[in-house]
Amino acid sequence: MKKEGYQPGADRLASKTRGTSRIKSFFLESLARGLHIASDPPGADVFHQWRQAIGQTPVTLPLAAGQYNLVLRLQGYDPFVSSVQVKDNSQTQISTKLNLRSSNHVAWATSRNRSCRR
Repeated sequence: MKKEGYQPGADRLASKTRGTSRIKSFFLESLARGLHIASDPPGADVFHQWRQAIGQTPVTLPLAAGQYNLVLRLQGYDPFVSSVQVKDNSQTQISTKLNLRSSNHVAWATSRNRSCRR
């Protein structure tokens, strides 16, 4: 069985008679599920629940319905942090423009112990 927007499915039907048989119900799995994440520029590493990277944008993740915490990281850009609610039987979409990291972030390190040499 086929239907646009759904995973094709098949099932066997056994009949003891050679007549016509009817299937009362058949379940097709939707292709539009989970979470699709896109970024501008593309290529950001996607972290979900603050674990290891699970892909790079654009990416579609087959996540079950529920609340998820996402972080997108791309060198030279500020991280994008978001909480998203993925819905059942539909595809949730996130599209974001990443902000260039400001160049005026400066870190200095000093030592009070002047006898310390490297």
